[in-house]
Amino acid sequence: MNFVPAFALSYGKLVFEKLTGVEDIKFRRFLLSAGYGLRNMLSSYYGLFYFDIVPTLNYTRLGWEGKDVRGDGDAIKMNFISEIGYKYYFFRRWSLRFFVKSVTENRELWQRALDESATKTIVLRGARSTYAGFSLEYFFDDYK
Repeated sequence: MNFVPAFALSYGKLVFEKLTGVEDIKFRRFLLSAGYGLRNMLSSYYGLFYFDIVPTLNYTRLGWEGKDVRGDGDAIKMNFISEIGYKYYFFRRWSLRFFVKSVTENRELWQRALDESATKTIVLRGARSTYAGFSLEYFFDDYK
């Protein structure tokens, strides 16, 4: 177990076409999240499995626009980034990393946007962004 930094920066234009009540609303969301937290690892000769859970400070700016409605808001809140993955070392300083990362978002800000824009009541239990990917990594020293 050791400590690792975590960082997320995201901007997106979102439309929830299958969510009744907001299918015509366009959302714009900017998210900046950074923190420092725990990494649990299980390593082998070829690589390692890892799981991170990192408390973060998030800044979210959210805007919404429809036919008869327009609004925006921003908020700062403590949340979490969690990540699970596998890192495979294939040369001395090279590795491939496969991962899934989940960033908890500001539920209260999203609920406010839904309350002000939806044509029916929508109760939000949580809000998060989830990403999956892979990366090619090179280490500049002999540390793995």
